[in-house]
Amino acid sequence: MGVVCVLLAVAIALPVLNRNRRNALSLKDRSNVVEIHQSWVIYSEQFKGRFPVPGLINRLAADLDGDGVAETEVNGLGPENAALNTTANLYSATVAMNYLSPPVLVSPLERNPVVTECGNYDYTAYDPTKDSYWDPAFLADLEAGSNVSYAHRPLVGMHRVTHWPGTDPALALLGNRGPADGNPRADLYSCQPDGSWTGRFVFADGHVETRAATSGFSMGLPDGDNPFNYDPGLQGLDQVVAFTKQASAVEAVLQHD
Repeated sequence: MGVVCVLLAVAIALPVLNRNRRNALSLKDRSNVVEIHQSWVIYSEQFKGRFPVPGLINRLAADLDGDGVAETEVNGLGPENAALNTTANLYSATVAMNYLSPPVLVSPLERNPVVTECGNYDYTAYDPTKDSYWDPAFLADLEAGSNVSYAHRPLVGMHRVTHWPGTDPALALLGNRGPADGNPRADLYSCQPDGSWTGRFVFADGHVETRAATSGFSMGLPDGDNPFNYDPGLQGLDQVVAFTKQASAVEAVLQHD
C-alpha cells in the first residue's frame, strides 16, 4: 500500500512540477526579449534615437577629398552598407559594444539543436581604428548554426527607415521565431511538439504581448496581420519578425523554422 501511495503522489506531482518549470522558463524567455529591447533603447539614447543598424555602424567608404572616388572608411561617415544589416551582425554589434551579453540571446525554451550560446565571443574584434565593429564569427543561421534565438523586424526598406525603432505601438520589433507563412506544425522547432505555438512580441512602445496559436497566425495582433509572412509591397507597414540571412537596401532573405 505504501508503494502505491508513493507512486500515486509522484504521478500527481510530476505534471505540476513540469508546469511550474515551463512557467519559469517562459518568464525567463519574456525577460530576455525585454532585455534585448531595452539594450537597443539604451543604445538609441547615445546615438540620436537610432537603434543599432550594422550598415550604419560599419559604413561604406566615403569620398573625403571630393574627387568623386570613395576611398576612406571612417566611423560615422560614408553611405550605409545595407548588405551588413543581417541578424548575425545586428546582435553581434550589440554584444560587441557591451549592451548585451550572449546568454540573453538564447531562449531557455529553444528547441532547435543548431541554436547554442556563444561562449567565446571575441570582444577584441571591436576596434573602430581598424574599421572593425563586431565579432564576425557570431552566428545567426537557422540551418548552419546560430548563437541567438530571437527574431526581429528586418532592417530593409521602410522597416528600417521608419520603424526601427519607430513609434507605432501596433508594430512588433522583435520576438520569438515562428513558422514561415504562419502555419504551425509539430515538426517545426519554433512550435511545440503538439503543433501549437506560443510566443511573445515586443512592440515599438516597449510593451510585450504573449500570443498563442494552433492554426493561423493573426493571434489578435492589432491589424490581424501575420507576423511570419513577409510582404515587401506594404513598405514596412506589415507585421514581420524573422531572421535576416541576407539583406540589401530594399530586400531581405528571411529565415523561419
